[in-house]
Amino acid sequence: MLNIKSISTLLLLASSSLLVAARPGEYPTDKDPIDKKPKPKPAPFCGTCNPISGKNHCDITTSCINTGKRFHCACRAGFKASKDNYDIYKQFRLPFKNFEFLVFTPEYTECDILCDDNTKPANELCQEVPLYKHCEHKPRFSCSSLTREVGSYVLGYSDLFFPTILNTLLALFVCNGELVGTAG
Repeated sequence: MLNIKSISTLLLLASSSLLVAARPGEYPTDKDPIDKKPKPKPAPFCGTCNPISGKNHCDITTSCINTGKRFHCACRAGFKASKDNYDIYKQFRLPFKNFEFLVFTPEYTECDILCDDNTKPANELCQEVPLYKHCEHKPRFSCSSLTREVGSYVLGYSDLFFPTILNTLLALFVCNGELVGTAG
């Protein structure tokens, strides 16, 4: 027969094993975090291009243009790069005054898909592609690298000397007024 001692030992062992197997109710996991607040996503990378003729890799369906502080490959008016309007790695629009209708792409990106309603007036084109106000950019081009390239073209007399110099001088003019060789 079972005596009190053996019954209490069995109950103790059974309850101990249940406690070990039990999991607390608020245990954090990746699927169910404790704070339940959405974490802010980092700003997306918006592709830039090098404005020097022959040095940028914008697709033939785009042009490398200045948007104030950076250079981006711009699609022709009324065109976009992808049917997936929210894919920032393929296309994006910027709050570039009077040019919000332009869709921009990273280098090597073809831009040959018509926007949803390409018969609208210019200021209403390609509204289906989101406007990104806070794009990060991978530093691919800087004004200091541009001044180094200008120096190498001027001293090396490249085959494309005059067109390259004209494009480069225009790009330098846009680089926040930085002058080549000026002391800070």
